[in-house]
Amino acid sequence: MLYYVDTPMDKMRVRTAQRTIHPGTDSFEISEELFESYVKYWEPPAADEQYTLAA
Repeated sequence: MLYYVDTPMDKMRVRTAQRTIHPGTDSFEISEELFESYVKYWEPPAADEQYTLAA
C-alpha cells in the first residue's frame, strides 16, 4: 500500500530547508541541489495505482 501526501513542491522545498537548519535526531542534511536532483524524477501516483491519499 502506498500512502500519498499531496503537497505542493514549494512547500516541500521550504519544509526540507527548515529540517536541514533544525535537524531532528533521525534527520540528515538535504541540500537544495540534492532536493532538486530527486524531484526531477518524482511523479504522483497514477489513477490505476492503489494508494491512500493522506490529508
